[in-house]
Amino acid sequence: MEEESELQQVARLGSNVLVDFNNGDRLTFARLLPSASLKVGNSMCSLAPLINAPYGSAFELQRGSLVQIPPPLPADLAEAQAALNPPADSMLCDEPRGRDNRSLVDDNTAQKLSAQDIDRMRTDCASGKDIVDALIANSSTFHNKTAYSQEKYKKKKQKKYAPFLVIRRPSTRRICEAYAVKCPPKIGFMRMDTVALMLSLGNVGAHAEVLVMDMVSGLLTAAVVERMGGFGSICSVHCAAKPPPLDIVGLLNLTPSMANRVFRVSISELTSALARDDACGLLKESPHTGSAQATTDTGVCLDDDNNKNGSENGTEGLNKNAKPSADDDLNIHKEAEQAMCIDTKQTSGGDIEVATQGEELPVAKEDGRVEQNVSAKKRNSNAARYGRKPDSEDLSHWVKHGFTGLLMGAPEYEPWSVTQILLPLLSPSSPFAIYHQYLQPLADCMHELQVSRMAVALEIVEPWLREYQVLPSRTHPHMQMNATGGYILTGIKIAPN
Repeated sequence: MEEESELQQVARLGSNVLVDFNNGDRLTFARLLPSASLKVGNSMCSLAPLINAPYGSAFELQRGSLVQIPPPLPADLAEAQAALNPPADSMLCDEPRGRDNRSLVDDNTAQKLSAQDIDRMRTDCASGKDIVDALIANSSTFHNKTAYSQEKYKKKKQKKYAPFLVIRRPSTRRICEAYAVKCPPKIGFMRMDTVALMLSLGNVGAHAEVLVMDMVSGLLTAAVVERMGGFGSICSVHCAAKPPPLDIVGLLNLTPSMANRVFRVSISELTSALARDDACGLLKESPHTGSAQATTDTGVCLDDDNNKNGSENGTEGLNKNAKPSADDDLNIHKEAEQAMCIDTKQTSGGDIEVATQGEELPVAKEDGRVEQNVSAKKRNSNAARYGRKPDSEDLSHWVKHGFTGLLMGAPEYEPWSVTQILLPLLSPSSPFAIYHQYLQPLADCMHELQVSRMAVALEIVEPWLREYQVLPSRTHPHMQMNATGGYILTGIKIAPN
């Protein structure tokens, strides 16, 4: 375990990393390969220097390549230190009247250095810090600005002439925050505090048997896997013929022991196994019954002639918000895979980027020639391989003992249509947490649960989060925040009468 923990602190060959540009200015996911490249500034740089570097290492672009530098301070800490220890010529507290920017005119005449001078410094292999210091020294208006304006000027020039990046280990929190900034629809507009609250309400921990319905790009599944640490089982269910992608799970550098605890199975298989188990119990209680027909709590009718159609009956009561057909369900999953911003090389709409892989897998042609080509499906194979199919022993164990918790994040479906099928799979007194972006679908589901008497302690929770800027004389909430992080319906399943 010690060797494994040490390896997790280093960005190994083939592992995924979160690249943080300029303290949160831009976030990019990259896979470390010798042939991989990444756009830094206006040039493409190889990611080979990042291999075997400790997480948290900082790199700067020098002469077209990435060079490791001492890690800079976080943005909020650097700004706080700058406010506590401003330069002697920019002290504001000692000047009652103080300086202001009223007399400053942006007419492009304050800077004495020309573009040719800056290019000459770059040709002479000057570092980005030297260029920024030269720009400050040759600015005629820099010393007349306020301390806050000076810090803003430094940041602006540093992003342009001295960009740096920091490699960070992908975790559920960092991935969720990156998606929330770049493409929140892919994760159902979930915040990290919402995910953490669902893990707590669902009683997710080591040695648990968790049932997960994840239609938010694998965010819930990744959070459960990371929380359980390879102890227990995670059953990710789906209702379509083709399971939805778990791209976020693929971004985590999971160990084999953690990845092997993720199972993927369709709802029809679980309901069919539950129906068979209930039918066997009824046959044992009434041995003189002439037929082997039984009806489960989920409304699935089991008959000798209808066993072949179990997969269709298992999801008969499952409806989406717009009540589409099964073909529309498959088309939605196809569109979701095609629109996943995590698979694109570079996007212009603000989506999350992924570094290009450089070398592509060779594809053999009929004439013997080898073509360097990779389709989108092969790129998705890294994320699709997580989640193996359970065997009969696992299914029988889950049906006999039940799951210890349920987490559901499927904004495309009506919560009640899914809950009435998945809730009988839980063991009695097991908690569940259902997420939805809007309140009314959860209110309808809560009413149905109360009428059917399937659960107790029902409650709809709205996560509340307010981020604060903590700086000397400037401590206040952030100017821009999310209005809501969705709603969570939680409760405890009770045994049927």
